[in-house]
Amino acid sequence: GGKKDHGQFATKNFAFLFKPGFYTDDIPVGFYTQVLGLGMSPNDVEFAGPKGVYCEEGSTDYHVGALDTFWRGAEGFRSTSNYTWFGETSGMLWAVSQAAPLRRVHVDNDLLLFQYEKGDAAGYAS
Repeated sequence: GGKKDHGQFATKNFAFLFKPGFYTDDIPVGFYTQVLGLGMSPNDVEFAGPKGVYCEEGSTDYHVGALDTFWRGAEGFRSTSNYTWFGETSGMLWAVSQAAPLRRVHVDNDLLLFQYEKGDAAGYAS
C-alpha cells in the first residue's frame, strides 16, 4: 500500500545485478534503482515472471501519470513476461518519463511505454 511514487526524494540507491540464468521473479523498478543483466547477450539473463522487470506509473492521477516516474533504469536481459496490464495488451511495462533508460533488452511480447488508467491517453516516447 501507500503512495505509489514514494521514494522520489530518498537518499538510498539500489543496483540489482543478475548473473546469467532464468528468473521467475517480478522485479518492480522504483526510484534510484538499476536492474542489470550480467550476460554477454541480453538472452543470457531471462525474466519469465508474469510481470518480470517492470515500472508502473508513479501516480494513478491521469493528470500526472508517468510524469514523475524517473531516476531508474534496466538493461541487459530478456523479458518473456506476459502479464495483462489493460485490455488485451500483455508484456513488459515501462511507464516512465525521463532519466529512465531501458537498454539492451529483448522483449518477447509487447513493450508497453505507458499505463492506461482512468481514461488517460498514451504520451510520447523519444
